[in-house]
Amino acid sequence: MPSQKENEAKAQAFERFLTGLDETNPDHFVAFYAALHRLNAYLAHRGVHPRNHAERNAIANRLPVHKE
Repeated sequence: MPSQKENEAKAQAFERFLTGLDETNPDHFVAFYAALHRLNAYLAHRGVHPRNHAERNAIANRLPVHKE
């Protein structure tokens, strides 16, 4: 599993790419990967390193997420 720093760098790269896209037609696939790496960085910062997608999804489903 990549470290927090590596995940943050990947998320920033995806986010930089998104800023170059037409705002009326965003590439949601790229936005998804930026968010995914933000989640991975968040977990890594807390010493949590899921071994697979299912484990990460189970952990993510228990996180406090605000609808706003």
